[in-house]
Amino acid sequence: MYFTDKTKNQTLQLFKKDLNNNQTTQLTNDLNHVDFLELDEKNQLLFMRVLLGDNDRNFQMAIYDLRNKKIKLWNNQDKDTSVFMMDYNSKKKQLLLVTNSVKKEYEKIEQANKKGIPPEPPAYTLSIYNKDGQKVKGIKNIEVFLTGASLSTDGNNILISYFNNPKEHTFSIATIDMKSKNTTLLLKDPTVSMRQPEYNKDKSGFYFLADKNKQININDENVNEVTLNFYEIKNKIISKTWFCKNGEVVNFYVEK
Repeated sequence: MYFTDKTKNQTLQLFKKDLNNNQTTQLTNDLNHVDFLELDEKNQLLFMRVLLGDNDRNFQMAIYDLRNKKIKLWNNQDKDTSVFMMDYNSKKKQLLLVTNSVKKEYEKIEQANKKGIPPEPPAYTLSIYNKDGQKVKGIKNIEVFLTGASLSTDGNNILISYFNNPKEHTFSIATIDMKSKNTTLLLKDPTVSMRQPEYNKDKSGFYFLADKNKQININDENVNEVTLNFYEIKNKIISKTWFCKNGEVVNFYVEK
């Protein structure tokens, strides 16, 4: 099992745990931050999002070769483009990267603070890369508050969740056809916060996390219940799949 954890020097590093003997091994030491892990088990490659140093503000992509224990960094000279989200389809060898400009995002936030208004949504670029880090195809540029992006099993669609207005917080889930680059709205709901959508294998529906769309009060004993849900596209039915009674669902995995 591969995971990230905080070390004594307060950096977030990559670890491996052998589930047979419970032995844990630290795999990285020199990075400032590691997260968003995606495993290519066949090729023994681990894709990860990293921050190189204390002063860096843009997340970059890196590949950890599990065979020779070496790290390959992508575009390490670029100090502006930041990886916001990623997803890997090991069957199609597709890596989806969602990137944005750190400089432009900060400029939008500064302008909003000066005017006392909510910030405009960031501008994201969705692109497909291969396992060697080479860009295969640019998919789409979007300006929304993105809360999730994932690849379909057949490698033909990207599923995204987002909202447009930080005041209204009306969440939507849509699919992007990677060939035509057209976007189709699948689900829209102002009452719940929807994120991290993942298609099932035949694309008849998708899973997603959701909770009540309200501001959380730190003193509120009734914390929002986060549920794993499934949406049937043809019948337009949402069903609650699972929830954690004494905790909160943070993430989930759907095999491609």
